[in-house]
Amino acid sequence: MIAELKGFLLANNIEQVVANDNAVIFRKGGLSFLFQHSTDDPYYFRLSLPKVALAKNIANVDINDLEVQYKVMKITIVDGDVWIVAEQFVYCRENLSSLFTRLITLLEEVLKALKEKLQASTNVKDETE
Repeated sequence: MIAELKGFLLANNIEQVVANDNAVIFRKGGLSFLFQHSTDDPYYFRLSLPKVALAKNIANVDINDLEVQYKVMKITIVDGDVWIVAEQFVYCRENLSSLFTRLITLLEEVLKALKEKLQASTNVKDETE
């Protein structure tokens, strides 16, 4: 799966930053993405936008509707930081490029929506003070 992602990055002129046998960090549009794959399960991978916000900043933001709207995405907290994560099981390697493109686009959309929610909650808080 790592080889397929590296081929996708190369074909799409996306900067690969770090890679090993189980993970690849790449940059696209000013964002750093983390791709993780384990040889324990050759059908599973995770694509994340790590550290997109501090957990304390989303305490008053309802993120459930984002997870409902973007069913494949999870918004989670790792060591006090907010991560947006997509997990997939892939049993066929055909059209992986389309899947990678779609997941990257969804991660970007969820990040945009989360930022809008954060901005709206900040504006509401400011108006009540």
